[in-house]
Amino acid sequence: MKKYILFTFGVLLNYIYPTSASEQNLQSDYQYIFQSMDIDKNGRISPTEYFVVESATVGYRRHLTNIWKSLDTNDDNVVTPDEYFGEIHSAKKIPFSDKDGNITEHAYWFIEVIDYSQYQRHLVHFFDFMDKNQDGFLNMEAYKDTFSLDLTAIGNKYAKAIDINNDNKISKDEFLNFDFKMINRKIFDSIDANNDGFISENEFVNHIEKAEQNLTSW
Repeated sequence: MKKYILFTFGVLLNYIYPTSASEQNLQSDYQYIFQSMDIDKNGRISPTEYFVVESATVGYRRHLTNIWKSLDTNDDNVVTPDEYFGEIHSAKKIPFSDKDGNITEHAYWFIEVIDYSQYQRHLVHFFDFMDKNQDGFLNMEAYKDTFSLDLTAIGNKYAKAIDINNDNKISKDEFLNFDFKMINRKIFDSIDANNDGFISENEFVNHIEKAEQNLTSW
């Protein structure tokens, strides 16, 4: 079971970073997984870092992919510096960009960790992109459709949660103030034993070991 858990995390990390996991050969080590998830290397895993990697929170990654797609104006499956920065015209290198300075879908999943100010600006861009008639509201069905068919149930859950006043439409204020990680927050909180809002290495290792014990006892 330990090998299965390591393999699951390793595959996803290798999917995002094609060389890092193979170079380390995953080390068959919980500490390696923790360090890989600790993107900003501050010794703890934030909710954003956890939700990008954890496979159970695929809806959050889809949310980020939808924003990334709205930025890719020429549909070439990469976001160029011009598309990323928009009218800002910054010469700053995009974090996790490739050799050409472009950012792929999987690299963009880490946007909220590595470039939060741009994420907030892109969130506004995505809302305006979706708001076709510019009335300040998103059609519920249109928003649900941004989630693929295999994620229909997750799309419904997100749309319902964002619509705070239950008027069957999503206002800009509701959208921009919604915590898109909230849907799966219970998973994170169950690992964060001391409730400080972060997962320490000890908490992470204890959680995986406990999960392994529970599964092997079946």
